[in-house]
Parts: sequence; structure tokens; C-alpha cells
Amino acid sequence: MIRPYGLPLIRIVHLTTGRFHQDERGAYFTFDKNAVLLPPTLARLIEQQTTTGRSLDSVHPR
Repeated sequence: MIRPYGLPLIRIVHLTTGRFHQDERGAYFTFDKNAVLLPPTLARLIEQQTTTGRSLDSVHPR
């Protein structure tokens, strides 16, 4: 299991695309009320995942 920034699993489920944002200075992910500057490689991976998306059916098949 990967735990980004040492977050407990219950908090990881609350990480949504709405918490990811970019501006001219870089890409950020907001944890609680704190925006964290992401390394460029991680930012590109998150951006790619949010633009291509994935349905919940592919994660939890019926």
C-alpha cells in the first residue's frame, strides 16, 4: 500500500481531483487547508490521471 505523505488510509479516500490545482508557479495538492507544492513528475502523473479519468466500475467491477 502506498501512503502519500504518511496519510492514514481513511484520509487518502478523501483525496479528490478538486484538491489538485496548478498555476504559473507549479502544481499543488491541498491536504486539509495546506497546499503542498508537488514535484513536477508527480504533478504530471496526477494531471494525466485527472484528464483521462477512470470510472468507478473499472475500480470496483460489479
